[in-house]
Amino acid sequence: MDKILPNTTQVPNVILDQWLPRLKDVELRVLLIIIRQTLGWIEDYETGRRKEKDWISRGQLMKKTGRGHSSVSVAVEKLARSGIIEAYDGAGNLLASPKERSGNKVLYRLNLNPLQKSLFPVDKPVQKVDRSGQPVQNLDVQKVDTTKETLNTKEIYMRKPHGVFVKFWHETARAVRGIDPIITGKDGRNLKRVLDLGIQESTLEQAALYFLCNYSFQKFSPSISTFLSAGIINGLLNRMKNDGDFWKDLDGYSQRLKLPTPLPNERSMATELQKLKANLFKVPA
Repeated sequence: MDKILPNTTQVPNVILDQWLPRLKDVELRVLLIIIRQTLGWIEDYETGRRKEKDWISRGQLMKKTGRGHSSVSVAVEKLARSGIIEAYDGAGNLLASPKERSGNKVLYRLNLNPLQKSLFPVDKPVQKVDRSGQPVQNLDVQKVDTTKETLNTKEIYMRKPHGVFVKFWHETARAVRGIDPIITGKDGRNLKRVLDLGIQESTLEQAALYFLCNYSFQKFSPSISTFLSAGIINGLLNRMKNDGDFWKDLDGYSQRLKLPTPLPNERSMATELQKLKANLFKVPA
């Protein structure tokens, strides 16, 4: 056995505190290898910045986890679908499905957005009963025919708290994709769930503009529910926090569509935080 050295790989607390009890053996092994290959390496010793993503082949994952091809493939799909990890090709396109990842050289990264668990809870709804003890019909968990729940866009504009965002989405999708998106009751419920978590509508609009304009998302349907799927919305929130090019690209999209530059104060704050972090990690002369 190799000698144990006092070197470490940073494992975010959320992995140990929240995800560990929910992950299967192979999923945890794959996740730990991705963490080792990314956060386990320092790219900039002046600032202490850790590696964000890394090329990892399926063969490497099999060798490092000690598990077979099928088990590793299932684990990667589960982690990607849950939004814990993200996979990209060399051009920066999101590889959201096994078919897209198959045959590609894949860059893996850990999704550091802390809202992964709370965005899409798996708890079952509680069945309500009336005074006589009879179950009350719960419309939220009842299967609904989506063709009958499509809502009039103008009607949705008038509804709070998501009317402003729906209007923004409808007008932006028309300008960028050249279509009038269909808004459904499912869209409204997903949107309300995300807004109820405390995410500002202005932040959601920034992520939506990026989703509708960026070439790596062109293959995805321009629907609100697709945008709010776990892998996509968590990935976008992660980019907003950790990818410096996000705001540069967003400025370009805003200028192209003649929209106001989104939240310059937040962007300035992010810049100041980067400077502060750089000063904290400076090595004394």
